[in-house]
Parts: sequence; structure tokens; C-alpha cells
Amino acid sequence: MRIFSATLCILLLSCSSSFCAFAQNAGDQQILARLAGVADDLHRKLPNFSCSESVLSEEIQQGKVRHHARFTATVRAQRNSRGLLEEKLGTQTYEVNPFSALFHRIPSMPLYVSGGFSQALDYFSTEDHACFDYRISPNRIDFSPRSPLASTCKSSGVVGFALLDSSGNVTHVERTVTLEDARLRNQALFAAIDLAPVELNSQIFRLSHHVVAEMPADNGILRRFTADFSNCKLFTATITVTPAGNVIPAGPNP
Repeated sequence: MRIFSATLCILLLSCSSSFCAFAQNAGDQQILARLAGVADDLHRKLPNFSCSESVLSEEIQQGKVRHHARFTATVRAQRNSRGLLEEKLGTQTYEVNPFSALFHRIPSMPLYVSGGFSQALDYFSTEDHACFDYRISPNRIDFSPRSPLASTCKSSGVVGFALLDSSGNVTHVERTVTLEDARLRNQALFAAIDLAPVELNSQIFRLSHHVVAEMPADNGILRRFTADFSNCKLFTATITVTPAGNVIPAGPNP
């Protein structure tokens, strides 16, 4: 729609600036409405699922890695009693460098982030449309906090962009937030997500498959988190009822 309206503005000399602006705005609204539907589906319709996760967590100072922890795990995204999607780690295998501390036999992670599935497209959800200003150009959408900002918005200090493929699907999202807001909301200062289509319950969802996040610390230290997700599938749990009526969990079936 935007391509048609732009061509119309060039070819028709009688086209008024107000008409062209209206046509372009209508096309932009269609793009945002479509993205809102995709983002809302992640919150409302995304079923329980599991993915294989490979993580590298690093502490970097003056361009050198001081500490790192690497692990692989099965991450399970399950809805809680309030219907919210929560991410939980299953079986984990660790590889830690000699300088990393262990806490209860678990590597001390310089940085770990979660929420990259249901929250990946929050900046375009219907609820957040009133919190951001959007600037749409071919295959890219930039977003920043709207001014004045409503008290219900959590977009203060957030600036970023999304890249779209030729079909209008989001393939990449990057955003930064001010250090003050990052600490206030327990968020990474910088985050970048690559998304790919995954079919769950006969519906296609745009899920994160590569995530990078960074958070500065004291003394010029940078903490970086990198994760890759693969083999995502529906997650179900079964139970076995014994003759005595006892319910025994039979374990997950990813």
C-alpha cells in the first residue's frame, strides 16, 4: 500500500499533498495493525513449548574476556496460573572457564536474560501502540517513546528499530534503553533479537532464535549474553493414575 501511494504521488500531478499523506498514513497503519496482531498472538495464543538453548555469558574488560560460562539446556515456556508465559530451564550442561566462580555447583553467570519469546515484539503490541512513535520506511520500522508519555507506559528511554522481510514479517529487532531505566526495570541496556517462523499447533509464530544482550558494570566491565534457540516443539506433560488413585507425574514429553 505504501509503494502504491508513493507512486501515485509521483505520477499524478494533480495529487494533493494531503491526499498522498493520507494514503501513506493508511498504509503505515495497516503495517502496524498487522504487527500488533503478531505481537498479541505471542501473548495470547502461544502454546506451551520447549526449545534447545545454547548460551554464552561473558564478562569483558578492555576488550578481553575475564570470565565466561557456557551451557546448553532445554528451555520450557509454560503458562502459569495467570495465563502468563514463563521460561524455565530444564536439564543443563555447563562449561566454565577456570576463573569463573561456582555457586552451589552452578556457574556464576555474568549475565542471563529471559523473556525473549513472548516479549520479543512487545514494542508493536496493541497495548503499547499508544506508548511509541513509529517511523516506517521500506523494510524497517524505527520506534521511540511518545511524548508526552502516559503513566501506564513503560517505554521511557527505549529507542530501537525492527527489520522486515519482503512479506512484512519481522526478522530482527534491536533496542537500547537508558542506564537509569535499565536498572529500574531490570532490563539489559542493549538487546538484539533475530526471529524465525516456527509452527506450533498448526499456527506459525515468530520466535526468537538468536539473542544478544549487554549490560555495563563498574570499572569498565561489560557483561554480554548470547543465546541460540533451536528444535522448538510443543511441550506437554502427562500423568499416570495408579489403582489407588494416586497421581504420579510421568515427566515432560517435549
